[in-house]
Amino acid sequence: MKKIFNKSKQWLWHRYWDLKPNVRHMVGWTVVVLLFASVVAIGYGGYRGSRQIYHFVKGVWADLTADYDFNMSSKEWSYSGSHRDFPLGELNPKRNVKLASDFNDLNDVQLAAAKRLGINPLNSRAELEQVGSRLVEIVNTKYYELDGLTHSVPYLVPDAADFLTALGKRMQEYNGTRSRFIITSVTRTGEDVKRLSRQNANATKNSCHCYGTTIDIAYNRFDRHGQTNDIQLKADLARALYDLRKAGHCYVKHERKQACFHITVRPRR
Repeated sequence: MKKIFNKSKQWLWHRYWDLKPNVRHMVGWTVVVLLFASVVAIGYGGYRGSRQIYHFVKGVWADLTADYDFNMSSKEWSYSGSHRDFPLGELNPKRNVKLASDFNDLNDVQLAAAKRLGINPLNSRAELEQVGSRLVEIVNTKYYELDGLTHSVPYLVPDAADFLTALGKRMQEYNGTRSRFIITSVTRTGEDVKRLSRQNANATKNSCHCYGTTIDIAYNRFDRHGQTNDIQLKADLARALYDLRKAGHCYVKHERKQACFHITVRPRR
């Protein structure tokens, strides 16, 4: 076997140097490019594989410890009292939600609902103490996770806070795991809007986020538990949102550039 390999190598080597210089250079560069592409492909494959292993291990560990962690936390909500009931009916997992058409509630519709349900906009975060029980603090729960909120504060009107729990429960019912959606933006003060407008041209002074009724939820990343993936979780989140919207509890806009669902909770009927 070794002799065959050596003879083949010698034959290729001689054939290579028998080529014309321009052809020889072309063949040489082709080999270099193929080798580089192979190294990149192997590295990318290893990266993807390591991510899959990481999420799998993370999901298994989360499923094993979730009940213990959440039972140890006595602060699922930061306020006491009865929560709003959200009757949603039976699951319909076969429905295919069309994001562009089913979630196309424009800003003027959402803004009108926000003004009816929400608080008067705050100029700064220092004014949060003035609204008292009209806003409640939301924290990480077994149904959702807060992202790093750099341009908003984790406070909502009670109905909107209850809405998040109902949405998280319904998504987990569809998915069959303890996976959680990630909240990327909540309530903004006037100062937050000013800072955000320097980075995002879509940020307006009269934003729905100023009333404590509006939430942005990412649809391209989740806190995944168990055997699931982001694509499936996006579909399950969309189904859960569709149920709540159809029941008249919210307005939803599918934001493609920001990769989120822009949601405003509607007033009680």
